[in-house]
Amino acid sequence: MQSARAVDWAVDEAALRNAELRLVNASLWQEHALVAVRPSRDVLAARAQDLLDTMTDRARSHHSGITTSQEEVEDAPNAVLVSASSDADLVVLGSYGSGAGYTVGSVGQEVAAEAHGPVVLVRGSKPDEGGRVVVGLDIRPPARNCSPSPSTSPHGAPYPSMSCTPGA
Repeated sequence: MQSARAVDWAVDEAALRNAELRLVNASLWQEHALVAVRPSRDVLAARAQDLLDTMTDRARSHHSGITTSQEEVEDAPNAVLVSASSDADLVVLGSYGSGAGYTVGSVGQEVAAEAHGPVVLVRGSKPDEGGRVVVGLDIRPPARNCSPSPSTSPHGAPYPSMSCTPGA
């Protein structure tokens, strides 16, 4: 489950930053044409709350001292998460999508494009320690005067990066 991997990544990051972990589940509960397969709103709300409770327990089991909050919103996930990004230092999402074979789903694509701050899309299993982190950059204007700037992640792993000053 990609969202569980995203929670694992996010709780590690929140612990490193001594930050609160806010778990948000957004669901747009569309009506199904077949009454026989249509769960009630109460059932859907209970499932959403169960998911949030499970992910909160998962986060706390990884870092028992972490402060968490949770929120269930009945609305389009992309809109909810873009809005939530306005008061977040970082948004972390699982990268699973259900449409057209994309590695990143439509929600992840829209949140990454529209968020008010950094977005991390977590995919696959947890990487091995001591590996490399690749940073993709677009250094076309307005960035000017870019130079290599070796950096170290909060986890202590070195990674290549660039330092750029804005162009005129």
